[in-house]
Amino acid sequence: MERSEAITKLQQLVGKELHDLANQYEVTIYRNGRVNKGWVDMFLNAICNCP
Repeated sequence: MERSEAITKLQQLVGKELHDLANQYEVTIYRNGRVNKGWVDMFLNAICNCP
């Protein structure tokens, strides 16, 4: 994905609830009763179709 495409996709997230979107992308937010520290990174990679 080109940088400009990624920026456009990320700009569409402004003002949206990331927890809800992460659940749609099946990103694990809570693990073993704790917050998964890498959930935001995993979510952003899922949005941008990065490995």
